[in-house]
Amino acid sequence: MYRPVSITGLVLACSLACPLPASAQMVVRPLHSSFGRADIGANGLIVTATGQSSAVGRSTTADGAQVHVGGWVSNNPSLSDDDPFRLTDVRVSAVTPDSAIIAFNVTHEAEAVVLYGPNANYGNEVRVNRQEAVRLPGLEGGDLYHWRLQVTDAEGRRRRTRDLTLCTPGQDEITAGLLEASYYRGRNFDEHVVTRPEVGIDQPARSDNDRDSDFRTGAGPDNFSARYKGIFRAAETGLYSWRVRHDDGVRLSVDGLLRIDQWQEARNALASGAATRLERGWHSLDLDFFNGEGQALIRTDMRPPNGALRTLRSDDIAYVGDEFYRPTFQPRDMVVQFECSGPDGARVQILPPEVLDCHDPNVRVSSDQPERLPLGGTRIVWTAENSLGYVSRYAEEVEIVDSRPPQIQPIDPVTVEARSPQGTVVQMPTPTVLDVCDEAPELSYEVCTDGGGACQACWTLADEDVDEVRIAGTRNPDCDCVRSPSRFGVGVT
Repeated sequence: MYRPVSITGLVLACSLACPLPASAQMVVRPLHSSFGRADIGANGLIVTATGQSSAVGRSTTADGAQVHVGGWVSNNPSLSDDDPFRLTDVRVSAVTPDSAIIAFNVTHEAEAVVLYGPNANYGNEVRVNRQEAVRLPGLEGGDLYHWRLQVTDAEGRRRRTRDLTLCTPGQDEITAGLLEASYYRGRNFDEHVVTRPEVGIDQPARSDNDRDSDFRTGAGPDNFSARYKGIFRAAETGLYSWRVRHDDGVRLSVDGLLRIDQWQEARNALASGAATRLERGWHSLDLDFFNGEGQALIRTDMRPPNGALRTLRSDDIAYVGDEFYRPTFQPRDMVVQFECSGPDGARVQILPPEVLDCHDPNVRVSSDQPERLPLGGTRIVWTAENSLGYVSRYAEEVEIVDSRPPQIQPIDPVTVEARSPQGTVVQMPTPTVLDVCDEAPELSYEVCTDGGGACQACWTLADEDVDEVRIAGTRNPDCDCVRSPSRFGVGVT
């Protein structure tokens, strides 16, 4: 099985001397400084906008943009290129048990080469021209692979990534016979309603008068959209063609390349894509759909090599569950605690828990931590998002504690002349009280006697956490009124 890439986080308490801007977002990078997704400028360097520095250095472009140096390599960097050649949005767009799709964007037509293999020595390569997706064949399920993309335009300008990784799903991580269907309110996937497995892409025509006009999803009946994702098994190598009957808009992609694009209102229309050569094995299959008003319809057919047009069957398709793509938080083996710095709690900085993600070593991690945490426990929610767009969340309790006891500053003994056998009223001075985390600790006193005529005023101080401190009295340190939480005695004679 594959070995996930580990992104290690630590717990860090930081004083006001090292503040983190409220707008900054933590970027967690592994020690080998690989990057899963980034933008390449004219000089072939990674351009980011996180406000964080990188272990590989920082520089500035001619237009003042901050760039991280060392993530990408260019044969002929030029900061003053009038027609810059850029490589952007490099990502693993899909994986199957025996293949993967590397997608990217370039500003000019280019030849793309992907080197890949079980380690950084690679051993395999795929070359394509004038397309922005590359299929890596011949992989095995449940393994980790290294890869690197290089693109070269007609002028010989070259951009390439550093070594990156991806994982392939094992048999226990795919669901055969089904596709993953997600439904949304709005024509452009505005509000998610439900995600469920479905057999193929075949929803018969429904009108507004039908009870199930939104395909039984609760998203319609009008102005809703759907996204179908999965993998398709080509039983043999050859030419495959696709046809979609739709009402309204539809887009179909195979192996990350758009085959049908009719993203517009249509009434019971037919859309066909050019025949595409597919190698025997698994291929990614993605279809987007929207319904405007009135009837809704979507049906997908496929023509295999030397075969007749037919609907997709359950033995043609499968899908890889979201959990395979999501980054994974590793729970801490300790409770996160910090000492309070004032009555309103403490300002602290906490690095995230460890995150595992073999698809993207540049997972973005953020949290909803407030600027200051109050005394007691606060629930912090961490969010990790990888370059594939998958998100995981992890909640943990962070405690701000008050473990330092309050303090009473002793005062001098008070001596007065007795005025009657029954005793004397004495006006006792109030001692000074110190407590970092409690603005108004409770202070009180009582008078006790040792039975021999001498007595003692025993002050008691308690803060919100009822910390216990003993301060011996100046006259009768063994007086039995000297007890917790925080006391000292002042002799009265």
